[in-house]
Amino acid sequence: YRANLTQTGTDAPKETVISNTLGADIVWSYDGIGAYFGTLSGKFLEGKTFILHNTPSGNNRTVNVFRGDDNYIEINTYDNAGLLADDLLDVESIQIIVYP
Repeated sequence: YRANLTQTGTDAPKETVISNTLGADIVWSYDGIGAYFGTLSGKFLEGKTFILHNTPSGNNRTVNVFRGDDNYIEINTYDNAGLLADDLLDVESIQIIVYP
């Protein structure tokens, strides 16, 4: 799965999918300030899920992306003060590879 993600206000991240070989679509949702889930039931297997992301330069923010469990990926965004904040995903590139 390769996509670019953007997010504003309290909206769920919006994706521009470049490629998706996961067999189904990830459903992105807003969980709270600076916290977002990408859900796909039973797909993100422990020890077999590899995630890369790229935060564009020039923005004072930190983005953490990690596997929560077999069912979801979590994204947290932090402002330059280290506080969870919205409106910070701006063409965030993400790649998720799940090995057989």
